[in-house]
Amino acid sequence: MNRLLDLFRLVPRSGKIVSIGILIVGALYIVYTKWGLMPAIFLAAGILLIYLLVFLYNKVLKASERQSGAAFGKALNASQVGASKEEVRSAVGALGQKWREAADNFKSANLDIYTLPWYMLIGEPQSGKSTTLKFSGMKFPVGMEAISGGGGTRNCDWWFTEHGIILDTAGRFTFQEEAATDSAEWSHFLTLLSKFRPFCPINGILLVVPVTSLLSDSSAARMAKAKNISEKLRNIQQKLAIQFPVFVLLTKCDTVYGFTQFFNKLNVDQQREMFGWSNPTLEDGFNLEKFDASFRSLTQRVDQIRLRNLSRPHYSDDANKTFIFPEEFSALYQPLREYMSVIFESSIYRAPLYFRGYYFTSGMQEGKPIASACKALLQKGVTIPDLEKVFTKSRAFFIRDFYTEKVFPEEGLVQRAYHHVKRDKMKKQLILGLNITLLLLGALFVFIMHRSLTKRLDEPKRAIDQSLA
Repeated sequence: MNRLLDLFRLVPRSGKIVSIGILIVGALYIVYTKWGLMPAIFLAAGILLIYLLVFLYNKVLKASERQSGAAFGKALNASQVGASKEEVRSAVGALGQKWREAADNFKSANLDIYTLPWYMLIGEPQSGKSTTLKFSGMKFPVGMEAISGGGGTRNCDWWFTEHGIILDTAGRFTFQEEAATDSAEWSHFLTLLSKFRPFCPINGILLVVPVTSLLSDSSAARMAKAKNISEKLRNIQQKLAIQFPVFVLLTKCDTVYGFTQFFNKLNVDQQREMFGWSNPTLEDGFNLEKFDASFRSLTQRVDQIRLRNLSRPHYSDDANKTFIFPEEFSALYQPLREYMSVIFESSIYRAPLYFRGYYFTSGMQEGKPIASACKALLQKGVTIPDLEKVFTKSRAFFIRDFYTEKVFPEEGLVQRAYHHVKRDKMKKQLILGLNITLLLLGALFVFIMHRSLTKRLDEPKRAIDQSLA
């Protein structure tokens, strides 16, 4: 039965309407031919009543969502007043103001802001979170572009797209010390999310990890950051009482030596595709064997591109960088493996984090390229042309499809925590029981009315038969 329902959900809305219409007309025809006009009329009236009840329920639900959204904005404003730190007051107040402006703009554009999926973008400061959104190629309603400067997001920004809403959090909100004032305000913000969007506070987390940190940080620094991220993700999971997918977005890949030259020959569509791996079984969490196999597959893909690039004519200018990049890419394997092993470490004492996958991207960075695999050559006196040249112009790679083809279409992967699932299951069973009861009462009513009408129609016939006898 569940399989049939899943297949029915895949049918387009127009197809569902036609299918349900055919079933209703068929049922009315069968009732009419077997029991007559009046039972068919009663059945049609019952179907219409059920439709009206469902319609009113949806209206009430949407009105409740709108009220929750408005209350959410007011609560943010109230939090601003109660905050004990000027900087935090400003941050929370700006969030509330931006939310109210967005709600008004969406309303004027006949768009419903309250039914869109919500995602949270988190990561360390200067990790390129906002950059991925700026170069995502997504459409933002007029006036809704949360453009911030190149120095990073100071507080938090709402990004309102046609596909969903993304909360771009400042790095200091998710990488703060536990005793800091920011920590209390962040915790309060999560409480508000849980209160005003109780069924689905967020649909997922976009965890941004810059490859510059993977390649430049010491092992101890990487492990400290990974533990911090793990704690913050589990704190969000606990506060919101949900299990959400975590998409790991590896940014600043164009700072890896040879990256831009290596992928520069891809056409526009190829540059917008995803470059990474998706975990097929969320419930299993992070698995080292699957990660190893997936990275080997990506490395083989990079090697194939290298052979194809080097075989092209007029490619000698970038031949060195094209030849070296696969080794530089392979240098990411070990630090990334350690990083994610700590973040998604499993434990029998807490619910697992849903690891959805990892994806490599690049924005438009400035600085010096990082060459890890070539360090040994450099120390031996071998020079690589332009290695230390500062680059100021780059191109965005592998961002658009990540958002439009991966993140937003998978809004339904979020799940309620176990105790909430159990409570929701009881509610669904209660609603199902009430529906079955109403259906049986309706059938009983139709049967009684049919008996009554049949009896009334038979009385004149019996009277005529008696008079003739």
